[in-house]
Amino acid sequence: MEIKTAKDIFEKYFVDVQKRRADIIKLQAVYRFVMEGAGGGIWRVDFKNGGKLLEGDGPADVVFTAPVESFLDWVNNRAERTMLRKKGREIKIEGDRKHAHLFWTIFVPERKGGKPKHFT
Repeated sequence: MEIKTAKDIFEKYFVDVQKRRADIIKLQAVYRFVMEGAGGGIWRVDFKNGGKLLEGDGPADVVFTAPVESFLDWVNNRAERTMLRKKGREIKIEGDRKHAHLFWTIFVPERKGGKPKHFT
């Protein structure tokens, strides 16, 4: 299933997180996603309160910012972060690096099988 909009990311990608209690317990941070450009927007996922999804700006421990196309390429397994950086479409990270790294280790697409692990 290809994700086509920023909103689709949160309807599928993070709603599935509700089933992953062990991952939520590890994160214990608020993540803000700033998706720039047409079809973008701002969302926060509050893992301090059970993975609650919030639309709009607000306080966060970690902020990921990039063009919406970069996020879509990443979740659809069309590009890795290093490739996006080379194209000038890097996903920028601000805030708590420890929590940012933990997020990536849990949600980064699995490349070996060609399928993002968050959809398995």
